[in-house]
Amino acid sequence: MENIYSRIKKLNVELKKTLNDKINLTDYDIDLGNESSSALLPKYLAEFYKENSHLKIEWETRELVGENSWKPCGRINILKADLVLSDWKEVVYFDGDSQELKQFKIVDNFVPEAHCGFLLNENNSDAMYYHESGEPELVPLGVDFSGYLELMFMARGFWYWQQAVLLIKNGRTSTTAAGDFKTYMPQIFPDFKWEEFVGLWERVRIK
Repeated sequence: MENIYSRIKKLNVELKKTLNDKINLTDYDIDLGNESSSALLPKYLAEFYKENSHLKIEWETRELVGENSWKPCGRINILKADLVLSDWKEVVYFDGDSQELKQFKIVDNFVPEAHCGFLLNENNSDAMYYHESGEPELVPLGVDFSGYLELMFMARGFWYWQQAVLLIKNGRTSTTAAGDFKTYMPQIFPDFKWEEFVGLWERVRIK
């Protein structure tokens, strides 16, 4: 895996290039350091936390767009390792929920209503899942954490970019977010191409 901190700094530079006329960078927070050496973390997550303690980036467009007059935005919120490994009772699961939900650990808490993470079990897998608060099931994204980061960087953390992955993987999503991603990403970042995003998922997906 390419040095993650270098990729993060590159993303920050890309966002700043767009700042003048298109977006506001509303939050940027990253710390270096060996945050965790926990054997509980699967491979690529462990590599991430050897370099970085957490990552938070937020941006939004300067102008309202579309019929609904909203500001497209980006949200990345990769939590600190100790928080990832904490008990997510009454956030992800409640009494009586499935064992799978109880094993789920949030990694990217990009919005309060939805998040992505992995299953902490004997498989020690980096496979990433999408979950919406209150829903009884986890939805596999078809990528491990390394692939998740690659897609996140290309998507610049666009709001609910994970729904675009589900559109590619399953041919459908539960929201309109994938359509917003396809519409507004090229307008905000002219170098972005949907076909290249699809191609990236094909390359990094779990075979």
